[in-house]
Amino acid sequence: MNTIDGKKIAQKIKLSLKKKISHSPITPGLGVILVGKDPASRLYVSLKEKACQEVGIKFKKFIFPTQTSAKKIIKTINSLNDSSDIHGILIQLPLPSNINTNKIISSMDPKKDVDGFHPKNLQLLFQGKKILEPVLIKAIWTLIKNALGSKKSQGLKCAIIGKSDIFTKPLEIILSQKGIASNRFNLKSLQSVSLKDYNIIIVAVGKPNFLKGSMFKPGTIIIDVGINKTKNNQIVGDVDLATTKNIAGWITPVPGGVGPVTVAMLLENIYLLSKKYDSNK
Repeated sequence: MNTIDGKKIAQKIKLSLKKKISHSPITPGLGVILVGKDPASRLYVSLKEKACQEVGIKFKKFIFPTQTSAKKIIKTINSLNDSSDIHGILIQLPLPSNINTNKIISSMDPKKDVDGFHPKNLQLLFQGKKILEPVLIKAIWTLIKNALGSKKSQGLKCAIIGKSDIFTKPLEIILSQKGIASNRFNLKSLQSVSLKDYNIIIVAVGKPNFLKGSMFKPGTIIIDVGINKTKNNQIVGDVDLATTKNIAGWITPVPGGVGPVTVAMLLENIYLLSKKYDSNK
């Protein structure tokens, strides 16, 4: 397997963005809402803050205790909605179980939805209208393009394996716009499927080493979105690298694959939102 180097791809994107932002008439701004003490969420926010600093994006974070009321969080989001120097808003997920996630996300101005998962934006996507693509989906497409090189995507078949329609359905739609036919599977429906019928496999089920090398045909592009911690405190993906590494094809490593490119796509979306704001003034 050839490795798709997410860190290298992300660095190239960030260098390009830094140059564009340095010549921009306005400084792009991101407001981040973080609720609770989840260590992974805190780590992700710190990585995003560092990335913003690298390219010249203004970063404002608002940290709330776990038991904060939705009303208080929404009040802060409303102030970010009205702020002229904040062009994108990010709600760091997951939120604590005592908070209604949909209610919080829906309180954002859809025009400042940097992640691309506001219900109104998803509705537009389902209607076939163009939106600012969700950052994770943009990252996945960027990694696929890197593996394809000069080859065209038209006519390829993709298996999307995931737990959530919120992720798999928008991904299916956007890939279809690139000429890739996709089928979506959950853990149950996957049992009756041969992955060797597919050119591209995208997996996000949160099960360490779930997919084995014997399941793939040579030449497959594998995008491993899973991040799992083993009993030995190792970070691994949903694909078993030990049984897959000797098969011809492409795979994203975990860590160092999807993650860095997703952060880079977040930065790109903030920049694009700031450009849109500037043109509408």
